[in-house]
Amino acid sequence: MKSLFALIVAAMLAWTLSAQAAQPFSQKAFTEAQEAGKSILVDVSAPWCPTCAKQHPIIQGLESANPKLVEIGRAS
Repeated sequence: MKSLFALIVAAMLAWTLSAQAAQPFSQKAFTEAQEAGKSILVDVSAPWCPTCAKQHPIIQGLESANPKLVEIGRAS
């Protein structure tokens, strides 16, 4: 049980740190990416949101599988 708790805490800490390192949303960057026809990801989440926590690994998978994906920013 202790190792499960430690794993959950470590995952949440890693998720929080990655969210803090992301750039904030920029309307200018979003418009430029749209006009260039690029694939865009805008991740909106909150630390208290259980759905956001479940989506985080999926979004990371999308980013890994699509190197041309443009991440405009993350909003929390």
